[in-house]
Amino acid sequence: MEKDDIDECINIAICIDDNYCQHINPMVYSIEKNTREKVRIHIVYYKLKAESLENIIKLNELLTNVELKLCRVREYQYDWLSKFKENSLPTEAYFRLLLPELLPDVKRILYLDVDMLILDSLGKLYRTDLGNNILGVVRDFPFTNDKNSWSYFFLGEFGNRYFNSGMLLMDLVAMRKNNIVRRFMEFILKTSQHYFLGDQDAFNIFFFYNVKILEDKYNYIAENQKILQKTNLEVVVMHYCGYSNPKPWLIYNDGSEYVQPAIRLYREYQRKINKLISNNPKVLLVVQENRYNLNQVIESIDYQNYGNYEVAFIPLKENSNAEILKKDYPQITIIKSRNDLERMVGSADYLYYMKNTSYFSEWDAISRLVDSAIEKAADYIIVSHRVFSMKHGNYQVQHESKKLIDISDRALEDLIIEKPVIFTQNEGFLVKKEILRKSNSSISQDMPDATMHLHIFNNAERKYLYDRLLWIKVDFEN
Repeated sequence: MEKDDIDECINIAICIDDNYCQHINPMVYSIEKNTREKVRIHIVYYKLKAESLENIIKLNELLTNVELKLCRVREYQYDWLSKFKENSLPTEAYFRLLLPELLPDVKRILYLDVDMLILDSLGKLYRTDLGNNILGVVRDFPFTNDKNSWSYFFLGEFGNRYFNSGMLLMDLVAMRKNNIVRRFMEFILKTSQHYFLGDQDAFNIFFFYNVKILEDKYNYIAENQKILQKTNLEVVVMHYCGYSNPKPWLIYNDGSEYVQPAIRLYREYQRKINKLISNNPKVLLVVQENRYNLNQVIESIDYQNYGNYEVAFIPLKENSNAEILKKDYPQITIIKSRNDLERMVGSADYLYYMKNTSYFSEWDAISRLVDSAIEKAADYIIVSHRVFSMKHGNYQVQHESKKLIDISDRALEDLIIEKPVIFTQNEGFLVKKEILRKSNSSISQDMPDATMHLHIFNNAERKYLYDRLLWIKVDFEN
């Protein structure tokens, strides 16, 4: 292919709504860190809230060799795509169909799903010679590896050619020349009732004779590692998709030893870029080891999107798993003495206590609590929670108003009578370090008991209940 047929700058497209916008930071940051050439990322959207746009602006200010450009889908284009209602995919999933029209001055585009991490330079991929083909793609290994899978049912004997549409290297010049946008959309309207995987199936049928199959490393599906029983981080594009749903912003209950390292790597990128963007105060999570549910407790901390936190881990006196955890979760500091805890408290702005078998139920729980504390200049915020009974196998769920309720003029004793499930817990509250110092001049290595919680509560001046179910307590007894 002639050099003039490919843009000098690497052009990438990602398609988002508000839900996906909150997950773009790690992928964009990984491109910045691992691609040495100039990159322009076209962010395709229809409507975004102010906070989403603000995040994009902040992210763009931090980047040096990556530029973010907003590209809005027009009303008539959105109306076209809204006709595809035969499956559960949001309309935004089809935005990539419009790229030849949305980016008229771009010759070639690398479309990427948001749930990806870029681990090496994209230059070689972007300049791949496609020959007479319109798309460069990678086989969808979990399907093509299994002759009883959807791909073989869908494509018959050619099931091994079924590709994953999360990465598409697209020749936009050829697509415009052949009026692909109109033809493809008409094709989907006629056939979408037969699809299992939405426009991915449409891409496979429509472009069947016009794709170049590329190496797996350019769209390496995280779940491959479980199938192959090996961890491979020596890839260019890691894609966090698959039936076990290994999204790094969800608790990964599958627990595959082969997939987990890739998920932890994503979360490292997430913490680094979010720390750079937000410059938020440091939160020290004080966690008491228990004999039950420990992996889920630590996993729920690891998937937090908050960029500036540390974990002070108080181990059991006997048969502790602390050293094993430390290997997998380097942000954990094992507390061996009062001095260890004092030192960590000294560098923190807020503390949050977790004990027994509690775990966060939302990936942005810490972010929400800190944002609320900053907004209200609060010294103390306690949060609602759910209780899961192991004995009965169900949740005890109270109503949540999702409001910040000022309890500054209330007595803890009265609140305990009104809301015993919340206020009898000596955990689940975020407190400023200064209030802790006032409450207990000698920071104990033990977790807060009822007396210490009362001192903390009474010494705080601005106190709030965040009435949102952000954490879960597992009850092994009742």
